[in-house]
Amino acid sequence: MAQPLRLDHERHHLVAIRATGTRSPLWLMPGAGGNVLCFHTLSSRIRPDRPVLALQARGIDGDKRPHASIEAMAAAYLHEMRQTGWTGPWFLAGYSGGGTTAFEIARRLLALGEEVPMVVVLDGFSPHVRWNGALRRGWAHLKKFRTHGPSFAHYFLQHVMTRRRKLARRERLVAARRVLPPKMRAFDLAESFATAFRQYRCVRLDTQIVLYRATHQADVLFKPTREQGWGECSSRPIDVVHLEGDHTSICSSPGLAELDQRMATIETGLGRPSFGVR
Repeated sequence: MAQPLRLDHERHHLVAIRATGTRSPLWLMPGAGGNVLCFHTLSSRIRPDRPVLALQARGIDGDKRPHASIEAMAAAYLHEMRQTGWTGPWFLAGYSGGGTTAFEIARRLLALGEEVPMVVVLDGFSPHVRWNGALRRGWAHLKKFRTHGPSFAHYFLQHVMTRRRKLARRERLVAARRVLPPKMRAFDLAESFATAFRQYRCVRLDTQIVLYRATHQADVLFKPTREQGWGECSSRPIDVVHLEGDHTSICSSPGLAELDQRMATIETGLGRPSFGVR
């Protein structure tokens, strides 16, 4: 019997990038910036008969503060996901830090006895990566200085000073309970997410984690590894797929057509019927 997908309820996070289709939906979690616009290109890599839904972060409008923890964020997202009436299988994916949000949602769904065949991470690292110390970060910056010369030093100092000014301004606005101006919202989201991300700890789940890893990796915050720290988060081997490009281009990679084929193969194995969207 077809499983209906309801999209007529009040939504604060759920964005239907593609609302119709006859296959299991793909649920997408954004990175630190909280915006889902990057997923429109990704959806073009997914066959047209699969609904694509994304969860936009609280704080985009500047009225409400971002969630203070990955757990709170995941709970809010999952509440709206379950209001659609979908009961699985759940195909969850997250871009960058959103991979950790998708992981926490998967943990909650598995605890409820629901089916999560895989968690897809789009060039994200887990909180269990080994962060670089001050010495290694300094060495990474020195290598960039050798490559780009004084222009990098100017950029770096300007970045540090700008961030300090923004943090001070954000603190004043939040203390005054004022709505953040548009230029401050992305900064607030990214800073809040970074704090929540560092506080989160994964537990080992019995589900497949698929990491789509960009070939060009930055090495300032941590030393890139094949699994990017996800090996500590699953009892199964991490499936790593290398895609040409960098962190900002991965969501538009033609190679993500492989993700759609992977979901279709899983559906065939599960013998799941199609459903209708109303």
